[in-house]
Amino acid sequence: MTQVKEKKGFSWMGLLFGGAYYAGYGKLGKGIVMSLLAAIPLTAIFVQIYAGLKARKELPVGELKFDWGKAIAAYSVTIAVVVGLVAASGNFKVNTQAAMLDDVNGYWASQSNEEMMIDFRQKPYAVGINGDSKPVELLNVDSDNDRLSFKFHTGVVATLIQNWDSEGKTFTLTLVLPNKRPIPLSFVRQL
Repeated sequence: MTQVKEKKGFSWMGLLFGGAYYAGYGKLGKGIVMSLLAAIPLTAIFVQIYAGLKARKELPVGELKFDWGKAIAAYSVTIAVVVGLVAASGNFKVNTQAAMLDDVNGYWASQSNEEMMIDFRQKPYAVGINGDSKPVELLNVDSDNDRLSFKFHTGVVATLIQNWDSEGKTFTLTLVLPNKRPIPLSFVRQL
C-alpha cells in the first residue's frame, strides 16, 4: 500500500491568477465561477486568497499539463464582466442625465410671477418667458452636481440648478444668468 503525500503550502500562482489558474489545471467550472467572483471588487480579494491557500491541495500541478486555452477562457470571463460593469455605469450616467432633463421640463414661475417654459424633450430645445419661446443649445448636463447649462440664440449662457428640499419635500430650480442675481423658480405644471 502506497501513501499519497498530501500537498501543502501557499500557491503564489493561485493568488495571482485565481480562476484562470484553476481552469488551466482542469477545473474549468470552478475557474469560471472564481473568475466571475473576481470581477466584483468586494469579492475579488477573497477569491484570490482562497486560490492561494487551496491551489496546491486541489490542483494537479506537475501531474497534468497546463491548458492555456482554458486559462484564457476563464480570464476572458473576468474581463467581460468588468467591461460590462463599466459600460453599465456609463449607461447609468446617461440615464441620470436624461432623468435630469425630464425633471426640468415644464412651466416654472419666478417670484415676480413671470412664467418660464423649459422644453428639453427633443431638439430643437426651447426656453420661453411669458409665452415668448426661443430655441436654445444645450451645453452641459452635470447630473452629479444637479446643474445644466444652455445657451440662448443671443449667445447668453444660462445655468439651471436643481434644488431638493427634503424637509418641505419640494423641488425647485434656480436660474443663473451672467451678472444677474439667481432667480428661484417653482414648478407650475407639465408641458
